Amino acid sequence: MEIFLEREKKLGRRDLILPIYYVDTPLFNDTARRAADPLAETLAARQYVDWRNLRFEPLMDSQVGRRLSQMAVQIRESLYGSDPSRVCL
Repeated sequence: MEIFLEREKKLGRRDLILPIYYVDTPLFNDTARRAADPLAETLAARQYVDWRNLRFEPLMDSQVGRRLSQMAVQIRESLYGSDPSRVCL
């Protein structure tokens, strides 16, 4: 993760890493513990996707599909911005 953060920094970006919160962790939930861990603090400050309640759902579940679609849009906008003419098909 640190390598990805460094690369993102070199590119002058802050939107190329989309953390997925998949398994509950005390480090992430406890503000004091998180503040003592720079990497956890960095991830918590990002717009992350919380998948904890969906991790046992089948991929064909409609909620899972909607969340995947939202993530795909976020990824597209991070790569190309909101200008649809920049998207290559």
